[in-house]
Amino acid sequence: MNSEKQSGMKKHLFTLLVAIFIAMGTQAQTLDSKFGIDSVQTLRNASVYGQLVKQKRYAEALPAWRYVFVNAPKFQKRTYTKGVSIMRYMAKKDPKYVDSLMMVYDQRIKYYGNDRKYPTAWILGRKGNDCFRYKKKTVENMKEAYTYLSESISKMGDVAEGSVINNAMIISVKLFDKDALTKEDVLTNFSKYMNILDKQYEVTTKEKYKKKINAVRSNVSSLFFNAGVADCITLAKLLTPKFEASEDLKELKSIISLLKRAECVDSELFAKVAERIYKIEPSASSA
Repeated sequence: MNSEKQSGMKKHLFTLLVAIFIAMGTQAQTLDSKFGIDSVQTLRNASVYGQLVKQKRYAEALPAWRYVFVNAPKFQKRTYTKGVSIMRYMAKKDPKYVDSLMMVYDQRIKYYGNDRKYPTAWILGRKGNDCFRYKKKTVENMKEAYTYLSESISKMGDVAEGSVINNAMIISVKLFDKDALTKEDVLTNFSKYMNILDKQYEVTTKEKYKKKINAVRSNVSSLFFNAGVADCITLAKLLTPKFEASEDLKELKSIISLLKRAECVDSELFAKVAERIYKIEPSASSA
């Protein structure tokens, strides 16, 4: 075989390989690939909206951001963090963007819900906060926000965010006023939220975080005791079953703390709880 034929075959082989690689690349560029359906467009638009968001030119950033959000949803987490900033700005200008803001959280859960630092439960807390903040305060909308916040608190447990707990308590009281929650619901929420905040305060070493936790505790307490739920008769009715079923010292202290806050220290239940605490943990203060 002469050199001219060999050269021609090599060129043909090279062209064929290029075509194969191009085809493989095209197949790889799908909605679920990292760079989406068009890597060049994804990178270009991500760069554009990134710069515009830095300059807080959110309305101008919207078209480029939307391209990445729609066509490359797995590209990077920043699509969702920056998307929230853009949609919050747009929602302030026009309420129709509130649904789009909710969609940003939904899609983040879909593609990044397994993130170790910011899992689905954390995202739901932020979604609930914004649902309450930006949607009209109808009962149905507040119920929606309450659902997101409650799930976030239940799953995050002792690391639930203060803003999430605070908003959940605000909504609890508002829904109680609308007969959408019972006294028992509000009391249960208050007890749960305060237990979480108390634990956070105990393990926090930085003073600035302690101040933040205290601010939330103070607000949650004020909301509860101003809600008309914490009269001594109602508290005794609601707390007695918990007292009768519990030998747990922390639970008993939580009950007596609640009675103290409500100024129910002369109640029969307070005396019973104090006596049980003394039996479990004899001390001068409990005596």
